[in-house]
Amino acid sequence: HPDDLDTFISEVYAFVRSTETIHEFPVYRAIKADGSLAYTLVRVLAIRDGGNVLTRLIGVTKDITNRYLADEEIRRNVERYEMVTGLTMDVIMEVGLVNDKAYVNKSFSDFYGYNINDYPTAEAAYRAVIHKEDQDRVLGEIMRNRMSTETRAEYKNFRFVRKDGTVVRVNASAIFLRDASGKALRSLAMCAIVTG
Repeated sequence: HPDDLDTFISEVYAFVRSTETIHEFPVYRAIKADGSLAYTLVRVLAIRDGGNVLTRLIGVTKDITNRYLADEEIRRNVERYEMVTGLTMDVIMEVGLVNDKAYVNKSFSDFYGYNINDYPTAEAAYRAVIHKEDQDRVLGEIMRNRMSTETRAEYKNFRFVRKDGTVVRVNASAIFLRDASGKALRSLAMCAIVTG
């Protein structure tokens, strides 16, 4: 592609002048014979003599357009998700129920003061944020819903304890994603502060 040509040529010359024998170039755009655009991955092997002078260059170009565009779509979706979840003080938590690992949005740290990396399991994170007097009820409800075949659950009026010790009342809604046999694999929950 004309917009990538100068950069690509500069990188080729830099490789030729170097002592490297193998090099993988960044993804470049190329124009195919039919005029369509392709994203390509280029790998080259340099055959050099005893003085490191290039005597032969062997290269392979691979069309990675589908993978590249899929990766770009994923990156854009993650960016959108991060922007949207960053707009709320609500905690959004995704839990891998097979490995008991949790992912949370920024509100978990920004508004509640916790760092998810401080908790090796989702249960440890739950126990840190759910008030001790509410833990048996809420964690019991979570476990019952997880073991059932229901896909949605509500957890009403329980207390979240911020890292600084202040307490807020929250309601939570959860979705359980299940395999064909009904086993819960993941859950996605949102905890919102109760107002009024």
